[in-house]
Amino acid sequence: MTTALIDILEQASDGDLAIAVTRSFSEMEEAVALAKWKLAGVAAGHFVEAVRRFIEFKASGTYTPISKSLSGFTTQSLAKFESLQLDDSYRFHIPRALFALYGMRNKKGYGHLSLELANKVDVEFMASVCRWVLAEIIRINSGASIEDTDRLVSQLTERRTPLIWVTETSHRVLETSLSLKDTSLLLLYHKRTMNLDELLHATEAKSGYLKRTLRKLHADRMIELNEETLICRISPLGSTTAETLMREAL
Repeated sequence: MTTALIDILEQASDGDLAIAVTRSFSEMEEAVALAKWKLAGVAAGHFVEAVRRFIEFKASGTYTPISKSLSGFTTQSLAKFESLQLDDSYRFHIPRALFALYGMRNKKGYGHLSLELANKVDVEFMASVCRWVLAEIIRINSGASIEDTDRLVSQLTERRTPLIWVTETSHRVLETSLSLKDTSLLLLYHKRTMNLDELLHATEAKSGYLKRTLRKLHADRMIELNEETLICRISPLGSTTAETLMREAL
């Protein structure tokens, strides 16, 4: 997880809330990547609970302890949010986004027993809402630009994958039969952003060969390669490809 993002949340609330928000978000992202739809929905529900407490704190300086259950989330709850003396996003936009997540979590087989099956379409919607909510919270509390906020959220978690072994000094892709292209994508999916030196160390490839591979990935819109800084960032298309590689390996 990025220290900068967690610091922003902690300075805006406290350490426990910062952990609750980031951990639930990270667990949701990981479950989405591994196509574990029900687990992703459950984690999204935990994210809702964490952010509701975050807004409580912003309004009053205190919040319902994490060890205690929150009251039900109703239309009356939305009215209470509207009455707060806070940024409009805390009063209107974020609560309504959370309310939609809360309804799906309770009614569509994620938080309770249901005849409806957890599915990709629901979870992709829930994940998108969670990402927007977190980005909005970071934007409000950091004053960062939309671009910088998106970058912070994207780097929130080094996604855990069954193909990557994290050591004290490096990250290694354990499936040695993969091409350098696929290995690079998995590493970038896990780390979100890496420079050339980091990728050289992790892949143990020759510099010229790796550069050609990265430029091809850039041309295919799998990554964004900055030719001046040699920093690589994975694209949504590259993330989708990496997730497919992981599922095939399970």
